[in-house]
Amino acid sequence: MPFTSSLSRCLQSPWACVAGLLANAAALYAVLLRLLDTGVIGPLSSALLLCVLLATVGMTRALRAQHRARRRGAQLVAALSILGTVIVSLWSIVVALGAAFLGALPDGFGRDIDIPPGMVLREPAPSLEPVALDEPAYRPLLRLADAAPPPARWSEVRFDAQAWAALTQRDTELLLRYLRSHPGWRIQAGGGGEMEARRSIDFARHRSHWFDIEVVVLLRSGLATESHPAPAAGVPGGEPAAGLPGRLPLAFESDGQGGLHHARLLIDMPRLRISLRQSSRWPDGQPLQHALDGVAAELGHVLAAGRWHSGLLPPGSVASGSPDIRLAGGAGAFEIEVAANPGEAGRVYLKAFEATRNIEVLATARRPIGWSGQGAELFRLRESVLVHAGDPGVYYPARFEAWFVPDSGTAERKLVEVLYRIDGWQK
Repeated sequence: MPFTSSLSRCLQSPWACVAGLLANAAALYAVLLRLLDTGVIGPLSSALLLCVLLATVGMTRALRAQHRARRRGAQLVAALSILGTVIVSLWSIVVALGAAFLGALPDGFGRDIDIPPGMVLREPAPSLEPVALDEPAYRPLLRLADAAPPPARWSEVRFDAQAWAALTQRDTELLLRYLRSHPGWRIQAGGGGEMEARRSIDFARHRSHWFDIEVVVLLRSGLATESHPAPAAGVPGGEPAAGLPGRLPLAFESDGQGGLHHARLLIDMPRLRISLRQSSRWPDGQPLQHALDGVAAELGHVLAAGRWHSGLLPPGSVASGSPDIRLAGGAGAFEIEVAANPGEAGRVYLKAFEATRNIEVLATARRPIGWSGQGAELFRLRESVLVHAGDPGVYYPARFEAWFVPDSGTAERKLVEVLYRIDGWQK
């Protein structure tokens, strides 16, 4: 066929070799740009790599044809083109492996940005100080953190099934508002109308704590239905609440490296799931017992109140003053605290822009925040973020904004914005 013959002659031409060299150079450039994350999209890189493949086929055909015709010059061009393909491929692999194991190359963002005279920028703090909360429910756990572990080891945990089942009969919306407003709990939405709250007990002010505790509370928005029955209270694969013994056995597992022992307790109920994890230097269940009792006392106190008021929160939970965004850290790894009061239920997310060119460098997910009708009360929301744009030590001005999305469906609005001088995370 004429088309096939013409295509064959093109592929056998020395110009196919030249096209192959150009395609190889373009493909290498695309690979480097993709690794450096400067905006080359995947389809373009893939198209150029396809050109390399087609050019390689053409060069191979050309080399074979010129060899039969004994054209030494054309053979040399085709051979060099194929060698160029091999070099480009090997170089791309070396660059990719180097980026994976030795750290990525600088992206250059921020090097040509001059901070305008008169622009007032705040500097990130070294760290955000922990919120000092006096919580009576966890005092026994904190006292245990300062004590040496006793000779007797606890291998089980007491469990009051009736008391825990009674918690699920109360108003979980009140509980959700409390967890949103408490600075020690970190809230995120789950699937199917679920809301997860997570916290680690703060032992920063305790001298010799020998364990760490993490608590996860999962709230379910609705009651169980016949088609989707809620699990009963118990441990994984366990019995209904009424059938559980007064004491639950604990199984400790050693990690074999740091000499730590790990245990987990899970209590699953129709509207509420409590998960506690302990890591300790001794296989002793006392910390887990005190944490379980503390969570029951904390949530029980809230639900017993029957209605919301900020006095349910421990002292120090609510700040005062003007809305603010506090930043701590550096080299692109930051801890951010938003202090605001939107006045209604909803979620907050953060955006950051390079301040002179308005280039977006950060956008976070939406997270619930506390609120009240008292505008002077500020509720805290903390989050860890990575700002990828830029490199360590290359500073540029960035505008951080906190945006609020009401649950009522009305238009989102900006709560506060602050200017900082930051550097980026090396990818």
